[in-house]
Amino acid sequence: MPPYRRSLLLGLSAGLLSPQATGQSDPPASTPAKAAANAAQSAVRFPLASDQADQRSVFTAQLLALALQLAGWQQPVRHIGGVNQARALVDLQQGALDVAVASDQEALPDNLLQVPFPVRQGLLGFRLLVTTPERVARLQETASLEQLRRNFTLGYGQDWRDLPRLQRLGFRIVTASTYRGMFAMLQAGRFDYLSRGVSEVLAELNNRELNPQARLVSVPGLALRYPLDDFFVVRPDGAHLRQAIVSGLQTAIADGSYWRLFDAHYAQALRFARLERRRMWHLTGYGHNPMIEQAQARLLKRWRTMKG
Repeated sequence: MPPYRRSLLLGLSAGLLSPQATGQSDPPASTPAKAAANAAQSAVRFPLASDQADQRSVFTAQLLALALQLAGWQQPVRHIGGVNQARALVDLQQGALDVAVASDQEALPDNLLQVPFPVRQGLLGFRLLVTTPERVARLQETASLEQLRRNFTLGYGQDWRDLPRLQRLGFRIVTASTYRGMFAMLQAGRFDYLSRGVSEVLAELNNRELNPQARLVSVPGLALRYPLDDFFVVRPDGAHLRQAIVSGLQTAIADGSYWRLFDAHYAQALRFARLERRRMWHLTGYGHNPMIEQAQARLLKRWRTMKG
């Protein structure tokens, strides 16, 4: 077994995928009535974006299906369209969804059940700058993170959960109400750049609905890094479902199917990003998440090993 896989599997076994890793106590065992109700349910409801140009949740949907299959869960995953992250958390609490993803563990409602496993190994927290050709040179010549914050405006989703953190860190931010609209605003000059995760940026640049005439480009030589990734979150009475996801993810790591799915989605993006050749600016003050930070370190080590 390769060292990166062994270390991650040991981390899972040691408590990475445990309630204690998020500060939650063990959820109460399901009653027979609840178990029977869930057995009768036709599918596990999971939200997807309403905009077909937004492909960010494809990997998480496939990973959820893989984990449940490996855990022997009988019901399929049913995708519910048109749900943003803020709405998904409300729907989870009200029982309209069964599983969703969230990127800010600390700000989640206490009654939701977290699966403490960064689904992309922290790849979302490696950020490339996307801009128009007219702004590339100025951004590329930026000498420091402070200059980036002071001299340029960042476009950001108005409902993204870490928006207040970036505002507190001094970024000048213009918010967009929709995912697709954010790219149109950049091309119209409403702000200077976007910060996009390595897991997102290549697909977005290649998407002609978001990037007509291929005008948007990534800024060479620069990247940001902070501890950000998505986690699965389960409805309050879904302890049995949460445990199935935990068990399935452990199996997926052990048998290599997690990494095969990860590479199918993101190996090309990592080759495109060439993180080892970029100035990597860490956002001190963003906050610490040891689980994500360790996953990011493992991911970089794995990538170097694969390239070597």
